[in-house]
Amino acid sequence: MVFLPLDMILGKLKIIKVLDWFDGPRLFIAENTSGIRYIAFWADERENESLWLYAAVSEERIASVIAGQFDLRSIYTNPEGESVFLVCLPHSGDRAFVEALLPEKLDIEMLPPEDDFLVLDEEAIAPNLMVSETMV
Repeated sequence: MVFLPLDMILGKLKIIKVLDWFDGPRLFIAENTSGIRYIAFWADERENESLWLYAAVSEERIASVIAGQFDLRSIYTNPEGESVFLVCLPHSGDRAFVEALLPEKLDIEMLPPEDDFLVLDEEAIAPNLMVSETMV
């Protein structure tokens, strides 16, 4: 299964830290070759595609999320950048589709639950878990 869009407006991405894993990464930090970091959230699984939300994040926001001080929904409803990216990854391996959306245009059903904070379970997630580029 592919988890990252290739050669899209987000740039060439690699996963640098997985924050939540269930049959694959469901919440992770990705970085492009320009050093811009995104928090990606698995928003929906459909018959032929996976939908993801990406928001550009600063190191300060990443630290707040990892420390459980910043709720996951607000990453997308109050992004640090102007827009959030909806990424559609077809299961067929076809080219991904990326759409920039203003936060108010997001489908509320795709967002993390309200008042949902990251709680890292050290036994379930290794602190430096990396996903090799061969998986993406």
